[in-house]
Amino acid sequence: LIASKNSKYRENLLELDNVNSYHNYAIDKVGNNLIVSAFSDDKSIEAIEHTKSKIFGQMWHSERQEPFKKEELSLIKVFFNND
Repeated sequence: LIASKNSKYRENLLELDNVNSYHNYAIDKVGNNLIVSAFSDDKSIEAIEHTKSKIFGQMWHSERQEPFKKEELSLIKVFFNND
């Protein structure tokens, strides 16, 4: 996982060197007020965020990892605890 320099979640995303992404679909561009937060080695968009609203989307499946990775939990906590 490669974190974008302008992501407000960059520090947390940098901790996620490997995510379990199970998909054959991907977006190739983002809409207004959205930025790419992270992408894979093949340049597929793996995460996006809104520049003004509290919106974050990811393409990997945190729920399939057991036990949950502490880095995944950290990202979720940062999202829900920050404004």
